[in-house]
Amino acid sequence: MQALTIFYRADLLQRFLVPQGISSCGTFNVRGTISLMKQNKIPAILIGSLIGLVIFVTCTNPAKLSSFLLIAPFALIFSALWGGGFLLLRKFDISRFRSSRLALLVAGVPVGLMLLQSIGQLTIRDFITILAFFAIAYFYIARLTAPRSE
Repeated sequence: MQALTIFYRADLLQRFLVPQGISSCGTFNVRGTISLMKQNKIPAILIGSLIGLVIFVTCTNPAKLSSFLLIAPFALIFSALWGGGFLLLRKFDISRFRSSRLALLVAGVPVGLMLLQSIGQLTIRDFITILAFFAIAYFYIARLTAPRSE
């Protein structure tokens, strides 16, 4: 696979390239630059979610919130768990695609359980059902993303 190489004007991209040690004339690898931006986005999502969760929990009164805003902490917890799970799985050299899918499942279980607990509907039967559902989803995704032999 050949990397896409383009010529750029130094005056337009100088502020993006100099901090990375790339000279102001010549070519650069667009694919490498984009993957660097993607790598920095996940920790930002994780940190932003955690900061947003702390601010939301400390500055709001649940008794005075609308029902729509009561879902916000669960979304923030989900995104923080997804970001943390994704980064942890990437440390073990699991592919980005597989890490993303597995992190979605890992984040979905506790958030689903918290949602049921918050409305007073979490029983042992619900717990087993949710675990079974996510186990089936994991095996389905693992089978779907497994490399195919020809």
